[in-house]
Amino acid sequence: MSKYLVVVPARAGSKGIPFKNLLKIDGKSLIGHAVTAALETELDVDVVLSSENDIILKEGLKYGARPHKRPLHLATDTATTVAVVEDVLNQIKDEPKLVIVLQPTSPLRTKENITEAIVLAEKQKCDSLISVCETSNEILKTFCINDNGYAEGIFTNDAPFSPRQLLPKVYKANGAIFIAKTSIIKHKKQLYGESLVPFIMSKENSLDIDSLEDLVGLNYQLYKD
Repeated sequence: MSKYLVVVPARAGSKGIPFKNLLKIDGKSLIGHAVTAALETELDVDVVLSSENDIILKEGLKYGARPHKRPLHLATDTATTVAVVEDVLNQIKDEPKLVIVLQPTSPLRTKENITEAIVLAEKQKCDSLISVCETSNEILKTFCINDNGYAEGIFTNDAPFSPRQLLPKVYKANGAIFIAKTSIIKHKKQLYGESLVPFIMSKENSLDIDSLEDLVGLNYQLYKD
């Protein structure tokens, strides 16, 4: 068994774009980008592509991923990623040290990003890691209304009146990399635990393909450059 299990979840159905994961960026499918980036890390990885669809599974095979034919109940809009990962784990004999989940919709995530994230997770001795990118900290300047009907700053009461530059940086999950110990997934049924470490990625590498406009825009930018 490899030291690290990489799971690339790629169901055929999608509310927005059916078979979205087969769409191409710079001549390579979203699935191809995810699988290739994982295999090019040169780490001890077992890369598994999980899908309910044979066409998608063949696409993964083309790039070197091992296929996992998921049951149909794990291919619905309500099925969770952690349930899919659990199903993959249940079909292997030995437990990997870490499980890495790579969503195909982050095609600009690099092999260096993946390697650095795994190294960070090992170094911090955390039970989970999530990739993030910096976002606007304007949220820190907002209010909530308490039970007495008064306005309170959601961060501090002074924050709404402070210059944004003096407030802390804020980060959001970018969906590119999730890492968790096998025990967290099996026992807590989650991809995150008590010690969740952030892996900061650039906004450029954090692009998430959610629509045809995203796809066309990125292909145009790559062609133009």
